[in-house]
Amino acid sequence: MLRLFLKDIHPDELERALGEIHRNGYYNADTYNINSRRLLSKESKDAELRLSDRERVFLQLAASDLTYKQIAAQMNLSERTIDGYRETIFEKLRVQSRVGMVLEGIRRRLVSF
Repeated sequence: MLRLFLKDIHPDELERALGEIHRNGYYNADTYNINSRRLLSKESKDAELRLSDRERVFLQLAASDLTYKQIAAQMNLSERTIDGYRETIFEKLRVQSRVGMVLEGIRRRLVSF
């Protein structure tokens, strides 16, 4: 299969392509794209993993059977602030539910028992 490169190809990709063609006789851009997306996704996950001390406390309490209202009272914060922590952590951990948040927190060793 003939692959044409656009004139605005990134120099790193062009260098990688030429090296791969020299070594293997072909270049598979899809393999590069899949691997680079995986690496970028991992890097962005690690970068987003920075939780504040208050977010860590919230996450630990969210792993209990306390309601969000009870967590707010225990942390001396408003329920609205707790909602903000929840939404921020959902984004950082890329989850959509409390269960997902807690499971991901356990997997990443952010929650201890």
